[in-house]
Amino acid sequence: MRRNWPWMLTLLAAIIIRLVSLSAYPLHDTTEARYSEIARLMVASNDWWVPQIAPGNPFWAKPPLSIWATAASLKLLGATEFAARLPALLFSLIAVVLVFRYCSKRYSDAAAWVAATTFFCSGVGFIGAGAVMTDSALTLSVTISVIAFASRIGQEKGRVSGFAFFFGIALGLLAKGPIAAVLVGIPVLLWTLRYKSLLWLWTFLPWGRGLLLVCLLALPWYVIAEVRSPGFLQYFVVGEHFYRFIDSGWSGDLYGNGHSRPLGTIWVFALIGLFPWSFLCVYVLFKWRSKSQHRDKESLDTRFLLLAALAPLLFFSFAKNILPAYVMPSLPALAVLCGKWLEHRARSLALLGATVPAIFLTLFVTGVVAELDNKSQKQLLETLAGEGGPRAVFYFEQMPHSASFYSKGETVLIPNREELEEVLAQQQDGVLLVLSKNEQKLGPSAHSCLSFKAVTKRYTIFSIGRCVGLTDNPLSATR
Repeated sequence: MRRNWPWMLTLLAAIIIRLVSLSAYPLHDTTEARYSEIARLMVASNDWWVPQIAPGNPFWAKPPLSIWATAASLKLLGATEFAARLPALLFSLIAVVLVFRYCSKRYSDAAAWVAATTFFCSGVGFIGAGAVMTDSALTLSVTISVIAFASRIGQEKGRVSGFAFFFGIALGLLAKGPIAAVLVGIPVLLWTLRYKSLLWLWTFLPWGRGLLLVCLLALPWYVIAEVRSPGFLQYFVVGEHFYRFIDSGWSGDLYGNGHSRPLGTIWVFALIGLFPWSFLCVYVLFKWRSKSQHRDKESLDTRFLLLAALAPLLFFSFAKNILPAYVMPSLPALAVLCGKWLEHRARSLALLGATVPAIFLTLFVTGVVAELDNKSQKQLLETLAGEGGPRAVFYFEQMPHSASFYSKGETVLIPNREELEEVLAQQQDGVLLVLSKNEQKLGPSAHSCLSFKAVTKRYTIFSIGRCVGLTDNPLSATR
């Protein structure tokens, strides 16, 4: 126990810092605010089957597991940053517990504490544990399946691990879709072909009852989503899982722009996202590969975990549309391997685990985190609300999701000049926000009804009033 206390303290401190930080900064556009607003709309509409990105507009890009969790948290705790981010932390902590339990039973308590700390105190693990997105739920599902398969390899028996494997697949289908089955299936298939056989795999897992469990848990939502929102399966299965993978500029994307990256960028994201363990893991892996006599003694479950850690990185090496969070599914297997390889190393390595939470905490102390407000409309809306009481707030052409979330749906999007003129013909009070780069799109008629109020780093703000200055203004004629 004395040997483990540096790892224990590091992990505990990191969890406390992450918990406290959940409400310390605004929800960021676009990802965090988007998923939080979808969850808020789910609560407001009481429609828990088809997520909506705007009232009456279904959200087809992701399944609802993380959105359900966020919506439940918002319903219980209110529409706050803490409530929106709490489910991601819980997903991550459950995954950490599963990794800890596996290492404790398979190796030692020392390995368990090292593995848990490695998981939570990596860059992508720590940030993902408090970010409103789908990747924490996906990582939990991958953790369940990977740990279950590795446990079953070691035991060669047991119903629980077999059903847990398929339970993780079912959760993954509800967390992010078929990609979950792919990320788990790749290491399982490669390991089976290398060390066993497909016939062995057929008898090793309870395929019949397992697939029935997957269908019972995941399939109903897919059927209901398609029935209530025709076109969902075409967009989600074909578009999100095929076109998005091969085409970073996919024109069918309904919810934003692609993240174009050169092939293989996922490895750069891995080196950065797995900091401070990334280079240490590369070194340990190199040593393991270089000692053939040591490699031959490695157990079969360790070899499977190696494949499970590398599979997401290999898969996304061929994707053009990726994000740093795509590294997260590698975490559970990588954490277990670090626990195994580092359990007898110097306790001072625990200090590496303190690096990420210490950097994160330093950002707050130095005030750097204040710059994050530029990615959220929270402060701007609070400022406008404090100036003369409630006023209608309109956005021209583009409205950030954080504006909808923090206003509880009270802000209004005006999509084009024609609708803007219709609004100004009837509205004699309020505020209009337009991206400064799009200000020229307002037109002279609209400008006659607006008076300059302020300018921010991104927006020009106008007060709405009676139209003046144009005698032949069509807006004035409608009054």
